[in-house]
Amino acid sequence: MRQRILSALLALAMLLALIPAYALAAARTGSSHNFSSDWRCDADNHWHFCKDSDCDEVSDKAAHSWDEGQIIGEPTYDKTGLKIYTCAVCGQITEEAIPKLEHNFSLNWSCDADNHWHFCTDPDYTSLRGDEAPHEWSEGPIVVEPTYDKDGLRIYACAVCGQTMEEVIPRLEHNFSLNWSCDADNHWHICMDADCTAVSEKAAHVYDEDEDADCNICGYTRTTAPPARGFIVTFDANGGAVHTASLTTGEDGRLASLPTPVRSGYTFNGWYTALSDGAQVTTNTVFTGDAMVYALWSQNPSGSGGSSGNTGSSGGGTSSNPAPPGSSGLDVATSAGSTTGKPAASISGGAAVVSVSAAMGGEIVKQAVDNGSTYITITPDGITSGVDKVEVAIPASTAAQIGSRTNASLIISTPLADVAIPNSALYGLSNAGGAVAVTTEKSGNAVTVAVTANGSSITSVDGGITLTVPTSDSAGPGTVAILIHEDGVRETVRKSVAGSGSITIPLDGPATVEIVDNSKPFADVPAGSWMADAVAFVSAHELFQGTGGNLFSPSLPMSRGMLAVVLHNLESNPHQPLSADFSDVGSETWYAEGVAWAAANGIVVGCGSGRFGPGDSITREQLAVMLWRYTGKPEAANQTPNFADADQASSWAVDALLWAVEAGVLNGKGNGILDPAGSATRAETAQMLKNFMEAGFTRS
Repeated sequence: MRQRILSALLALAMLLALIPAYALAAARTGSSHNFSSDWRCDADNHWHFCKDSDCDEVSDKAAHSWDEGQIIGEPTYDKTGLKIYTCAVCGQITEEAIPKLEHNFSLNWSCDADNHWHFCTDPDYTSLRGDEAPHEWSEGPIVVEPTYDKDGLRIYACAVCGQTMEEVIPRLEHNFSLNWSCDADNHWHICMDADCTAVSEKAAHVYDEDEDADCNICGYTRTTAPPARGFIVTFDANGGAVHTASLTTGEDGRLASLPTPVRSGYTFNGWYTALSDGAQVTTNTVFTGDAMVYALWSQNPSGSGGSSGNTGSSGGGTSSNPAPPGSSGLDVATSAGSTTGKPAASISGGAAVVSVSAAMGGEIVKQAVDNGSTYITITPDGITSGVDKVEVAIPASTAAQIGSRTNASLIISTPLADVAIPNSALYGLSNAGGAVAVTTEKSGNAVTVAVTANGSSITSVDGGITLTVPTSDSAGPGTVAILIHEDGVRETVRKSVAGSGSITIPLDGPATVEIVDNSKPFADVPAGSWMADAVAFVSAHELFQGTGGNLFSPSLPMSRGMLAVVLHNLESNPHQPLSADFSDVGSETWYAEGVAWAAANGIVVGCGSGRFGPGDSITREQLAVMLWRYTGKPEAANQTPNFADADQASSWAVDALLWAVEAGVLNGKGNGILDPAGSATRAETAQMLKNFMEAGFTRS
């Protein structure tokens, strides 16, 4: 019992000891916070804090109430100022930098010969220049054409400030032929420039003695005693084609007639006894033995074709198609990189006349500038299917603004054809004032494009024009454009390329073209074979021909000399003075001028020891390199070779091969094999050329 009482007393004592602790806790729990009278703050807010230990409660938390601020440092043109704001509640301070003062620059440009700028209108800062930059010269128009007797003049205009600059164009130099022309009494060199009749070194023939038949200077053969029998005269077309390979003279040594060869892009000058320094052969020439005679040619002016038909005026009658609704009444819209205007057409009979108003022209320029357009397209509205002639006129001021304020090309798009005029030409076309008019007219398979400036016909356009003509879906790889010159001479436009539903034709200016199928089938090129389209393409474009007897010989290796000639053909055979750079390229060879041109333009180099190797088989990598150089050495995006035999490529050919494979110009032979050192056949070369041209690559 005593033990139980002691245990109870002990438990009671322990219970009584706990009562003050519980009481104190209870008292504290029920008390209020002890907030400070001072403010605490950060950059955004202020508050009162609880001073009780282990308590993080706050009171009156709110955003700072900033005053209007006080400027303690005024800004200048050279340094920033300082403004201080104070919170009206807690007294917190914050700073604000005041930007430097901005200068006031004039709206008008000032300039000298090299630069333009806006001058500062602020006192004491009048020598300060804003937006100073070099002039941005346009491709200025030629205001005075050079002649053989006087210099010409070109005027450039800055696209930004309008400052002009003059450039003297040296007078023309005659381009005299290397071969002699002659008659019975004299010989001379003719100027090969179009419409030039100048001659050089005209002199009488020189003979050693009275009975001497050949002139010592030009080789002209005068009549001698007739032979007792006929002789065989063989005809070498020298790059052209002739249906009659040889003829036999009569007993008097004369031929009764002479065949006429043909060669696209050239004018036949006659048959001669040699490729150079030979005498001309006529039906009066007396042969004294079997002989070979050669066709001599003069290259036609590249891209000339003039214009045909009358463009009429750019009047604007009333269209039956009203302007689309809108506050401006102007149908002008932009898309990615392009601005399109749709003026209404006025149709009478089979002709449509379209006149772009000054208001629409201004809106087109405005939207093109805002959009950064690369193309400005005029697409007339309301042209019906029966229209075969369309004239589109734009104000000269609009043409000038497009040329000076944008980098856009102008495209006149009609159902007959699209005509693209480069930006560089527009400023020059606008100089005449009035209106710039483009007329397209279709007759059968022929399309004529004419350009006028203030009613005067334009015969050539700076930078040329690009004509795109719709074609049938059946147009094949042999479809080409034929340029019809004013004298009726027909010239294949070798850079014309037919695509899906159209053919693109680069021209020097207004011209008449006819779209034809110029395919030349060959017995050894099966229809439907992998090479058929490529062979049809190169032969129709007259880049290279068959090997005779209706054969193309597709498996024969392509030679280095032949490819130089092909690329020379692609450029319409510009005249190139012959050189002695290569010991194995004779001046009388059929490839001499092609090799000289390719070497002069950095397209080909020799193969060592002063040789070119014109008869050597061209390798696939050499072919790629020549096309790469021709188009300006473009760089491939992917610099990692993706063909298995890349280690077999020559180091000097790697860049060209990377480009050719990426561009689709050169394809492999399967299993990732490119075979860069393998010989390229004529068929493979044809395929590469087709790929190259269809990809849009041109001479850079």
